[in-house]
Amino acid sequence: MVAQATLFGAVPLSAAALDNFAIAHVEFYAGATLLGTDTASPFSFSWDTRAVVNGAYQLTAKAYDTVRQSATSPG
Repeated sequence: MVAQATLFGAVPLSAAALDNFAIAHVEFYAGATLLGTDTASPFSFSWDTRAVVNGAYQLTAKAYDTVRQSATSPG
């Protein structure tokens, strides 16, 4: 996690997710806005920051396992 970074252009986001069940997918968020989803490990998404207004965003990842349990990364 990088706190208070300035990001430009296409920014690669990634998340590592482990569970006693298989991971079904990982969702990537900027605040409450869903940016994208990945269904295969290694879980990643390329966020085009040119498509958003300049400002501060809290980025998180939410992983779902195959029985629909979920966990969200710290922001």
